[in-house]
Amino acid sequence: MVVVVNSNMMNQTAAGTSKAIKLIGEIAISVTLINDLTNLEKIRDYINSLLITPLNPKAFEEDQTMKRIKKDCVKQIIKEAEENKGILIEDIQKKSKIEKEELDRIIKRLLEEGDIYEHRPGKVRWLG
Repeated sequence: MVVVVNSNMMNQTAAGTSKAIKLIGEIAISVTLINDLTNLEKIRDYINSLLITPLNPKAFEEDQTMKRIKKDCVKQIIKEAEENKGILIEDIQKKSKIEKEELDRIIKRLLEEGDIYEHRPGKVRWLG
C-alpha cells in the first residue's frame, strides 16, 4: 500500500485542512487530518472497506508509511514549540495521541538522526 503525503500537507494538518490522499492506484479519498491523528482509524477502516481482502489492523499500523506520517507529525509539533524554547515529551504525547512506547521510539530516532536534542531531561528542542 502506498500513501502519498507531502510535507506541505503535514504542515496544514494542524489547521484541519481537507486534502486528497492518493491510495492504492486510482483510489482517492478526501479526509480532514487533525494534529492528534485521531482520523487514522477512520482512514484504515475506509481503506479496508475498499479492499477485497481487508488489511490486518496490526500490519496497517506497522506500515512504513504510517510510521513516517507519525514521525512527521511529531517533528511538526516540536518545530511549532520552538518559539517556546522546546516542548516536554509528555506534551508531545498529549498533542499527538501517539502511544507512549511508540512516541519514545520516534523521539529516540529523531535524537539519533540529529533533528532534535534533549534540552533537559524530558524536554526536546528542534535542531533541523
